[in-house]
Amino acid sequence: MPIFATDITREPLPRSAGDLPYDLILLQEVIWYPLPHLSAVLRAINISLSAEGVFFIEQSFPNKQEFGREYFTSPDELIEKYRRPAGFKIDLHFHQILNVEKILLLKPTK
Repeated sequence: MPIFATDITREPLPRSAGDLPYDLILLQEVIWYPLPHLSAVLRAINISLSAEGVFFIEQSFPNKQEFGREYFTSPDELIEKYRRPAGFKIDLHFHQILNVEKILLLKPTK
């Protein structure tokens, strides 16, 4: 299984082997970096997933989160604000103790 890193805010996702859509795309601890472009990034991820593909987000949300408050102020607001416009439905939603970490499995609504 090939694994690679890319800057999706600057270039489209490279196609997988055989030019097939992806079955899994993972964002781990990076949601703060593309904030000004988050809607476009999420749409690009959706387009790159297969119909049965899964988009997995693992992100820490410290109790005194200060960065990015102009975009969303809580993990739930992040989900509500971006999942529908980007074309995702929530498959699994997990809060860790004290709401420090959010793990999401999202599926495209294709």
